[in-house]
Amino acid sequence: TLRTARWRYVEWRELSSGNVTAQELYDQLNDPAESLNLAGEVAHAQPLAELAAQSAEIARASGRWPGLR
Repeated sequence: TLRTARWRYVEWRELSSGNVTAQELYDQLNDPAESLNLAGEVAHAQPLAELAAQSAEIARASGRWPGLR
């Protein structure tokens, strides 16, 4: 999970490969109860991509998945 002032991003990874199997994106300002996953919404593609890139960098740096790109 990554949080910013506005967003909460959740990423689910396969343990053996580190491949992302699911994503969740919640707008903390407009949906504090996290009732609507915005990950599949085209209008929210930019924050989703930015947070996914940050998460991938953290995953790579962890060394848990050496082959992760």
